[in-house]
Amino acid sequence: MKIIKRLVSIISAVIFVVCLLLLAVVLMTPKGANGSKVVNIAGYSVMSVISPSMDPEYKIGDIVIIKKKDASELKKGDVITFSSLDPVLQGGPVTHRINDIIVEDGKVKFETKGDANKVVDSDLVTEDKIYGKVQFKIPSVGKAINFLQTNRTAFFLIVILPMLFIMAFEVKDIILIARNGDDDESEKDSK
Repeated sequence: MKIIKRLVSIISAVIFVVCLLLLAVVLMTPKGANGSKVVNIAGYSVMSVISPSMDPEYKIGDIVIIKKKDASELKKGDVITFSSLDPVLQGGPVTHRINDIIVEDGKVKFETKGDANKVVDSDLVTEDKIYGKVQFKIPSVGKAINFLQTNRTAFFLIVILPMLFIMAFEVKDIILIARNGDDDESEKDSK
């Protein structure tokens, strides 16, 4: 039973540290020329809404979780994130709803539109430009993430420093568990 508890403790500590490191990677990933970034981890991406084009469903500062999907899985009404062809956005990610699906020259293309926009987007979206389909949102968290990305001192004090303390305590616990396990084994051997 002690071995199982030890194993669960070690696994949970490792998972916790990996999650903290992933958070740090997402927060520290440099933004692109247009101020955007797309980090894909196991087919999922996390992005912050930065325009009101999808109000009221997705507001500025909401976080959207996107899952990579094949074009064949997408349907009218789905909300997708894609690399914009608009020169003003310089290829930055846009999250809009599929308004229509068009087959042109044997290729599937998507007509998109922001819920708050009066007109459809000027360019059709091709499969190679799609990051994925929005799975769910986390309201207002993007504001905090954007603050941490732009304020390095706050990022260090709020994320990095606590993460280092937690990692140090987890490593200490793993070492203690490993030592106690060795002590338990030597006691069993001497009996």
